[in-house]
Amino acid sequence: MAVLKEYADSNERDGYYVHARVSGRSHPIPLQAPEVTEEIYRQIGYKPTRKGPSGGVQVPKDLTWTLYDVGLHWTEKSGPQGDPSDLDPDDLRDAAGPGLTEGDIAEILDFTQDYRGQYQSRVKNLREKFTDESGDESSGTTPPSITSLLEELSDKPSFSDDVEERLDAWEPESIKDDDYDPDEDGGLFDLHYTTRSEYRESLSLVPDLQTRLQEYDDHPWEVAEVKAASGDTSDDSNGLRVSFHTTGTPELNEWRIADYRGTGDGREFTISTGIGSRSYEFEIEENFVSDFDMTITYESVGKFDIPPEDFWGYEVEEQNPNEMMHALIADFHHLITVIEEFFDGLTSFELESMNPSDYSVYLP
Repeated sequence: MAVLKEYADSNERDGYYVHARVSGRSHPIPLQAPEVTEEIYRQIGYKPTRKGPSGGVQVPKDLTWTLYDVGLHWTEKSGPQGDPSDLDPDDLRDAAGPGLTEGDIAEILDFTQDYRGQYQSRVKNLREKFTDESGDESSGTTPPSITSLLEELSDKPSFSDDVEERLDAWEPESIKDDDYDPDEDGGLFDLHYTTRSEYRESLSLVPDLQTRLQEYDDHPWEVAEVKAASGDTSDDSNGLRVSFHTTGTPELNEWRIADYRGTGDGREFTISTGIGSRSYEFEIEENFVSDFDMTITYESVGKFDIPPEDFWGYEVEEQNPNEMMHALIADFHHLITVIEEFFDGLTSFELESMNPSDYSVYLP
């Protein structure tokens, strides 16, 4: 997003500046602005609500980067006379914020028509950005160049500020910049990788994304990363996949859940976890644990509907069936407690009781 702010009275600088998020930068980049740029924002109705960092307002990102492109914004590093090419507008993290309208463009062209100040040549270049190839100024019709830009931005997902902050913090390390070249890694990611735009596009399909992210942010367990469940080639549901740090439960190798609520999928959740060389996956449906799979030393060994006589058919030779059964019973005894603890942290979902005594059958 691009946020227009005004320096506080206590700052040695004065006037407006814009905080803009750029891919690969952990913090927003401050873009400085001359008076003519400040007036352009005011002409189309954008003005900080008050001085200081807390008084910012979101402004059209495509306008901010067009102004930067012609030298009417600059970074502190480049200065007003520097080359603006040190930042690439294509590296923007998101498409959040208001759009630039045809009326805005007409206002900008009208205001800048008679400008004769210090930045005359740059204003001229700005006007050319908003005119068609023949040089005729826009008059109610958006020029082709800016139309293409607006269409491109409108196709990108838009997230609120708090969603963006969480996505920045929980983005998987495997996500690549949009201009990523797999050849740079020796073709390692040649077959499959996800760009940042693709990552956000897939998340935009998750129902109630903002509510889900807020709930996991409030969960007692610490989130490690999030992504769309549809990013898994074996899963085409638009659920949310969340991985958690397991430092608080060191006996677990991992704890990942897929949240399918609101997607129309029959499942509400799947849970993937592991203890030692044993991996488990549980399905939650209608508030019950409805199914499970397990893997031992990377060999599929069981599912509840496998006949008992075939249960150990995939067993590794070195494993003693009695010892393994003992380990599985101990795992389930522990995991039942962990599963209940996890769902106790979700305020919007209640798992049915997993206490065996609640389902015991007493014969007369």
